[in-house]
Amino acid sequence: MNRVVAVSAVALALSVGCAGCAASDKDVHEARTSGYSTDFAIVYSEALTVVTKLYPHLVENASAGTIRTKWHPIRIRDNEQESQGGVVGDRTNPAETGAPEQSSGAFRTTRLGAKNYYIRFDVAVVGGNPWRIKVEGHASVHEVGGGVPTRLTGAEKPAWLEGRENALRVAIHNRLKQHAVKLKFRPKDDKKTAVATRDSYGNVPDGATRAVTAVHKAALSRDAAALRENMIDEFTWSAGGAPNADVAVATWQADSAVLSELARILDAGCRADDSARLVTCPPAYTEEPSYDGYRAGFKLVDGGWKMTFFMNGR
Repeated sequence: MNRVVAVSAVALALSVGCAGCAASDKDVHEARTSGYSTDFAIVYSEALTVVTKLYPHLVENASAGTIRTKWHPIRIRDNEQESQGGVVGDRTNPAETGAPEQSSGAFRTTRLGAKNYYIRFDVAVVGGNPWRIKVEGHASVHEVGGGVPTRLTGAEKPAWLEGRENALRVAIHNRLKQHAVKLKFRPKDDKKTAVATRDSYGNVPDGATRAVTAVHKAALSRDAAALRENMIDEFTWSAGGAPNADVAVATWQADSAVLSELARILDAGCRADDSARLVTCPPAYTEEPSYDGYRAGFKLVDGGWKMTFFMNGR
């Protein structure tokens, strides 16, 4: 590496933190227990800046508050990996981008063994003000001369994955520290009790129950990404607005009180129509002709249950 590249790499590490460097337990705890009391756009923009500098190849969705990096090769030190070998490098996985394998400048790769290791991240801004940052790392390995990379999950998940996940989490926190506030968490027993009561919403199909449970959990935690996964694309969220799931999620993030209403009406229970392909909540929506409050609907779409609408009747 020439002097110019070395200086650039040092500047990058100092600006956002080293992706492979271990964060202290204190820093990790602070990042995990902090929320950010400022506008959603500021939180998302700062998180995107950090992720882009460390892992520049990504796909981002500002409306949903999500950032998904592509697979990036990583440097593995001998004391980080129990299996033999590894790869040193910072270039994008050719299998992910379709780009040819080539080396130049800071993206030069040096083989140390028979395996290439890759990492990618899912980052999401969730909740309401104060906003929270969710960081989930994924690892894969590619045998030199072999086929496609293999995801490392469960017992095969490498020890170094959590450290890099925490390093990214802390780097984002450091960027947003001026807006940080301490979050309050319920005792674990309370969480278990709340989940245990969500196993039934009335006489509805099992698949619908699972979908309603997932939406209820996401609404309580203000998890925009999880909500979006359980919604159809042409989602109805307003009597006057064009159906659009991304717009709905962005609107709810700006007014998180609406998500409290979503959780509340799901708590009240649901009812299935005669075809058992449409489930609506709360029961009052179909049982009381004068009902004009919030209501939600779930429909069997392509073999799976999704939320199709949530809106206020007034």
